[in-house]
Amino acid sequence: MEPFFKRQLSRSLTSKSRESIRERLYALLKSAIIDGRLAPSAKLPSSRELATNLKIARNTATYAYEQLHAEGYIITQHGAGSFVAEIDPQQRAPFAKTRASRKKQIRSVASTELDFADLSYPRLRPLVSGSPDLDLFPREDWIRIYNRFIRRSSYSMLHYGHDIGYKPLRDAIAAHLATYRGINCDSDQILILCGSQQGIDLCSRTLCYPGDTVIIENPTYSGVRRALKHRGIKAIPIDIDKDGLIVSEAITSAPNARLAITTPSHQFPIGARLSAARRFELIRWANETDSWILEDDYDSEYRYAGQPIQAMQGIDTTGRVLYLCTFSKSLFPDVRIGYIVLPPHLVAPFAEARAINAGAPPVTFQATLATFMEEGRFHKHLRKTRKVYQARRDHLVEKIEKYCGNAIEIGPKDGGMHLTVFVKTGQSDQAISERARELGFEFPPLSRYASKPLKRGGFVLGFASYSEQQIEDAIRGLAQAIARVDR
Repeated sequence: MEPFFKRQLSRSLTSKSRESIRERLYALLKSAIIDGRLAPSAKLPSSRELATNLKIARNTATYAYEQLHAEGYIITQHGAGSFVAEIDPQQRAPFAKTRASRKKQIRSVASTELDFADLSYPRLRPLVSGSPDLDLFPREDWIRIYNRFIRRSSYSMLHYGHDIGYKPLRDAIAAHLATYRGINCDSDQILILCGSQQGIDLCSRTLCYPGDTVIIENPTYSGVRRALKHRGIKAIPIDIDKDGLIVSEAITSAPNARLAITTPSHQFPIGARLSAARRFELIRWANETDSWILEDDYDSEYRYAGQPIQAMQGIDTTGRVLYLCTFSKSLFPDVRIGYIVLPPHLVAPFAEARAINAGAPPVTFQATLATFMEEGRFHKHLRKTRKVYQARRDHLVEKIEKYCGNAIEIGPKDGGMHLTVFVKTGQSDQAISERARELGFEFPPLSRYASKPLKRGGFVLGFASYSEQQIEDAIRGLAQAIARVDR
């Protein structure tokens, strides 16, 4: 390891590059871990020692270590230092050449009739999750851009859109993904959608047949279970731990699954991140079994510690990961624009399925969003909301510790628009939730999102769209609700 740090690393950092030194250091260390030049369990020099030897700022070395730790490539032991994480050599090695697809042709199959009985949504009472603060959205900017397109619209702008989406919008998304999510893709691999739910439905229609099995997380977003149920697909729920989806359990429980649906950067609703080792393990399984992975990256723009975690699609060399994202969380729900990044050979069948399913969002909305991104207003809005949401998250944590510290354990809190907490007293989360509703508060119980019983109950607490006073009042209400339920 010593020659690597003194020679290879030093030489690479002094070479000319457009990237900053801290980004290069992070990328070089990550590459060395993946390809085995830095062996599992190898001890790394301290950030101070690394900075001194490489003649760089200590903050630069600290940034690289913190980002690698966040992504699961290194582990830190208090008092002992930092070590390379254990990643199986077979997982770490370059993936074998992608196996040929199964002979049966990928096709769209008509869905069974949907049952809308379970599609009601609660009123936006504190602390419902999933909604951004609409008061922070720059409406005047959006309206100005939209009106510009309406006034100057050509025939093509007002007619049905491109079969995969408005080209300038796809170009803007591709540029955004390359910069902020570590995804390299051509804009022709991007299919514009009417939101992430449409993407889940398209995957169930295009990649699966009735009777197939699909791996899902437990707990997870209920829309996933509904989409699979009404296609006649068997969902295999797999538990979540501190490192995300338990991939070994998934492979054992559903070795022949056609698809795995996961939220690796910020698991919904627990908030855990899928470790680097498990990401490689899942990709390897998909490649060896001719299966697929749907990476749902629904709120990745909001991370409050370090840089965004690289998307799983960005480390996939097999073409097995489909990347799904939406603008409903970062902009406003009614924008109804999402997208999916596909392997090139899947673009045509997905576009055909989308045309049958529901088509695309209005071209004028797509054009407005494209300009909104091109002018830098999207990233300006993200910076603003990220700062506000982080302050509200901190306030929520403070009030939970003040009013519910003895009864509630706080889950992962470094990203997203909600916080999941766990009941430490053994009380029913459903019973507490019902008492809270009587007090005028909405605390969705964690058990609502589960496909099978959880080890402990909890609540999904949204904070993005609420003031500090609303948050404090709600947590006081939660404390009262807990006190009214028998232990």
